[in-house]
Amino acid sequence: MEEERFRNLFTSIPDGVVIYDPEGTILEINDALCQMLGYSREELIGKKVEDLDHPESRALTAPFLKEVQEKGKAARELLNLAKNGESVPVEVFATKIQYQGKPAVLGVSRDLRERRKLEQVKEDLLYAFSHEMKTPIQSMMAAVEIYSSLSPVRLAARSEEIFEVINRNLFRLRQLVNNFLDTQKLDLESVELAKQPLDIVQIALEAQEILRPYASLNKVSFENRFKDNFPAITADRERIMELFTNLYSNAVRFSPQNGAIRTEIFLEGGFLNVSILDQGLGIPPEELPHLFERFYRPDSLKLKPLSGTGLGLYLSRLIVEKHGGTISAESKEGEGFKISFRLPLEEEKS
Repeated sequence: MEEERFRNLFTSIPDGVVIYDPEGTILEINDALCQMLGYSREELIGKKVEDLDHPESRALTAPFLKEVQEKGKAARELLNLAKNGESVPVEVFATKIQYQGKPAVLGVSRDLRERRKLEQVKEDLLYAFSHEMKTPIQSMMAAVEIYSSLSPVRLAARSEEIFEVINRNLFRLRQLVNNFLDTQKLDLESVELAKQPLDIVQIALEAQEILRPYASLNKVSFENRFKDNFPAITADRERIMELFTNLYSNAVRFSPQNGAIRTEIFLEGGFLNVSILDQGLGIPPEELPHLFERFYRPDSLKLKPLSGTGLGLYLSRLIVEKHGGTISAESKEGEGFKISFRLPLEEEKS
């Protein structure tokens, strides 16, 4: 009975578990560790435990095993080597036990790849956010410096330009902060939308006006291919405006100079469909499924410098889904980017 309980516990633990004798010979191993490293149980039984370690970590193996024998337990971060050659960072906890009446060591390996990935995401996010914040702040500082250095006559001639620079960059800062705050709010199921009848064309045009100074700076224009007599949708005005400004801001960022952003709106099957197309570098096909994930930023070396915080498209997806709609993206590398969303014309009856 005791042996059966041990076997059940051994096989059910989600972390990798290995049992080896004092010389380091593997006596038993669970499925989780086999799957982590890509081996079968039969391939590992009888091997030395140090054979699981990456060459970079083997210098640490002997001191680690010695610490277990001397102190009865030890913990350390190491690199394992998977069968396919992949490096697998693990956190290893080992303790002396009795196995089948003989001294042995029980080792538990926790796969750190997900944790490392999250740490990298956090590092990238902090870099992206600080970079995104720095640009509008520096622009406003430059505008203030120009303002303070001009004579009253020259100031009168350039005041509108200076005001526009400050206004545009304040909008960008507000959008960055709001994106961070709103992703937290919209993740909660309890969030209530302030729904009202909305003219989608009016919202799109207002969002374009808000972004026009930013687009003009990049010599990007807006093109509209839609009529102006669509039926109203029932939606939260602030959120839908945020949706458009996020998508337009993203399109402007990735557009080439003298490029155009085209908006198409049409009715289909009880839904109002909106597509926004830019003429930028496009997105590699393998990245498309990840675009709406939180903090996701393209890996492409061409796109990385243009990427923001990785929140705009994630927030856009949340807003669309909260309104009962869907959002998708299409692109070919080097051929621009198209993002489309659809919103129901009528609220679902509960």
